[in-house]
Amino acid sequence: MDYINQGKKRRNHLKGLSLKSLISMDLQGDYDDIDWCPADEIRSRGNPETITCMKKIFKSRNWKKRSLAMYVMGQLYYIDNHNRKKHIRYGIEESKEMLVAGLADPNPCVIAVALSGLSHTPVPEALPTMLTFVDHPHVWCRQKLAVALSHFIDEGPHVANALLKLATDDFEETRDWATCNLQYSQVDTPEVRECLWRNAHDEDSLVVDEAMHGLARRKDKRVVALIQHYIKSGNYCYDSPLLEVAELYGDQILIETVKKAIISETVEAE
Repeated sequence: MDYINQGKKRRNHLKGLSLKSLISMDLQGDYDDIDWCPADEIRSRGNPETITCMKKIFKSRNWKKRSLAMYVMGQLYYIDNHNRKKHIRYGIEESKEMLVAGLADPNPCVIAVALSGLSHTPVPEALPTMLTFVDHPHVWCRQKLAVALSHFIDEGPHVANALLKLATDDFEETRDWATCNLQYSQVDTPEVRECLWRNAHDEDSLVVDEAMHGLARRKDKRVVALIQHYIKSGNYCYDSPLLEVAELYGDQILIETVKKAIISETVEAE
């Protein structure tokens, strides 16, 4: 509760600060430990002044300033005066222009922020350029690309091939997002199924869940043996949605088997 109250107190404090003060606060630290809270406050100030300021710092030689500009513009909004819970996007065209320009930045941290922004403000024309980062050495560029491709999962084999590659990434968050996108994709090739089967045995439980869902959506018969394997091993039975996977696959006997396993697991836990 103290943590919640402290967070609320800090947000109220940030609301009273000038744009200049908020920008100064956000320029501390490296990419992995930047305090993005001041930037989130700037994001809520969707108006001509904010756009003018972001355009100015986007031209800076300081990569942190360029990153901040794109972070803000990627989700810039203002709050509806009649409904304080309603956020209305602002400056979308200016956002698109800046985010696309950010893909050409020499700094990988700036590119990562641009790709992240494009996951909230998709620009179809930028897809060919985005796909060039599938082999980028910077882990966050690959991870943000995997997220941004969620808007283009059925745009052809070039996207499917990129997702297949990202689904084998060393970084589990990249594998998770890529596998999630393959799950919902309409592409159903032997390569996609084999990727989902392999990731259904991943060391990361989130990747496993996405992969199993993808196989179930495609009515892949190996789902039955896969679920039975996890029930017997005791892994992913109670804490993950095996029942949801079974229901998606649509086999009533399998559904009842999972239900019994969950009941048994619950009783043992008690």
